[in-house]
Amino acid sequence: MIPLWSTPYALITGNTVVWKPSEKAPSVSSILAESILKANFPPGVFNILHGGPSTGKMLIRQPSVQAINFVGSEPAAIQVHDLARGSGKRIQAECGGKNHGVVLEDANMMSTLFAIAGSAFGAAGQRCMALSVAIFVGNTREWIPKLVDIAESMVLGCGNDQDAQIGPIIDRATKNEITGVIERATEEGAMLLLDGRNAQALNYPNGNFLGPTILIGVETYMECYQAEIFGPVLICMQVGTLEEAIQLINQNKYGNGCTLFTTSGKHAKTFQRGVNVGQIGVNVPLIAPYGSAVRTSNKDSFLGDRHVPGKTYWPFYTTTKTVSSRWDQ
Repeated sequence: MIPLWSTPYALITGNTVVWKPSEKAPSVSSILAESILKANFPPGVFNILHGGPSTGKMLIRQPSVQAINFVGSEPAAIQVHDLARGSGKRIQAECGGKNHGVVLEDANMMSTLFAIAGSAFGAAGQRCMALSVAIFVGNTREWIPKLVDIAESMVLGCGNDQDAQIGPIIDRATKNEITGVIERATEEGAMLLLDGRNAQALNYPNGNFLGPTILIGVETYMECYQAEIFGPVLICMQVGTLEEAIQLINQNKYGNGCTLFTTSGKHAKTFQRGVNVGQIGVNVPLIAPYGSAVRTSNKDSFLGDRHVPGKTYWPFYTTTKTVSSRWDQ
């Protein structure tokens, strides 16, 4: 999905594309490459180059590379951005996020809780738009036990398993990083309502699985709140009013996405105008661009010149010419 945010725009505007996929998931690129070949693209127009960070640095430094699009973690995005800037290249870098979902008392309880669970734990939380913080306003804090029940019922398994709702973590090292964040959260004073560290998927005893994990009692200074965990970990926080929820979101350094669960158009408008976040949803648990919609992440969730995809991408992949002419008769 992610390469399709940028690749079509680059190709349509007459550019050659070199895609370096994540070394942790190289096989996905083959699917797109096969489609390109079937579409009879000219040789050399679309290229795939596998490798790790050193390969990426080499590509950025190439004089023939004029524009770089990057999606990944904040530390990697900063490195790519700074290297591209130092090389005089155009750069667009989508990076970290801490997406909040706000639950108001007028929201539909069960549909809201199922939406939060699906967003936070689906794909094992390995989505840049996954909800990682749920803010319960007023009496909705009483809904949290039902959310725990829903999360506890979700099925772990391989992506090919028909009943699976949560797949594995990308690799063992990443699983260890996530469990480390959970452990340090409890050491700092957070409380586990649901601990998925020892969860196992049926028929996959050695798989890199983590079950849904829900934390409460989290303070904003804690690592688990400050960092993008990128795993099936949901922080539940409690405030008294919508205004307090908006303030909490705006104090976070990330501005990737957030959503509000409500049946009130008035509250929705207050939320849309009040939050300093680029992508906003109303009763939409997983905000993602579609068609010509632009990903408008801000604050520390974005580095570079222009957002993707949409109309702002055309000038990113093109240059402007000014022509002055005179024709004497």
